[in-house]
Amino acid sequence: MAYGRRMSEGLSLPATPTQAGTVEITQLPPSGTPTAPVLVARPSETELTTTSATTVFSVTPTAAGLFVLYVYARVVTSATTVTATLTYTSSSGSQTYMIWNNQTLPVGDSAAVPFFFQATTSGPITLSATAGTANQVYIDARLVSV
Repeated sequence: MAYGRRMSEGLSLPATPTQAGTVEITQLPPSGTPTAPVLVARPSETELTTTSATTVFSVTPTAAGLFVLYVYARVVTSATTVTATLTYTSSSGSQTYMIWNNQTLPVGDSAAVPFFFQATTSGPITLSATAGTANQVYIDARLVSV
């Protein structure tokens, strides 16, 4: 069979395999000590009752490490703009990550792309959010140490 040759040699795979094969997958040994993810912050839906910044959560890590932030917004009756900002301290210093920057969110559910980052114990990890219209947006988030 021509499976091990390059396509540039003018050979191609058959339209239907004539021989079944077995693939053996072995697990590589972990490097370091594996740890289970730990939920660090889990605020329930936080209603943005004003058009000023609202702190959704603020926690200072007990140890430096890697974190993942998941953010979800629920807009109730009318589309509105939302700004959500994560601040933290990494080995490089103070950091600000814009999750949504004055972004118009429609009525219904919106989820941000999860954000993976490194933080130290030098300061808090803080998620704050601002709505363009009060009482229209609920923010829910999960901060996980990985």
